[in-house]
Amino acid sequence: MFRGEIVAKVATGKGFELEVPTSFEAMKEDAEKNIIRLVASYPKAKKMWELMKNDPEVNADWDMANYIAVAKLASTTTATFT
Repeated sequence: MFRGEIVAKVATGKGFELEVPTSFEAMKEDAEKNIIRLVASYPKAKKMWELMKNDPEVNADWDMANYIAVAKLASTTTATFT
């Protein structure tokens, strides 16, 4: 699916699984570490992050937003160069 790159299966919510290159998983882990560091001194923001991060509906919404953004970028890039 990703041209020879190692692929990891990631659970995105109840009953859903997404295949992404392992490099994406490392990037996600780095981003989450940065968010945790940034919200550490803000108890309300930290609580909200923990609630959102573990909510299957929020994760599904984020995944769909990412899919739409990538699809639009791909169609814009394709349209520009064809």
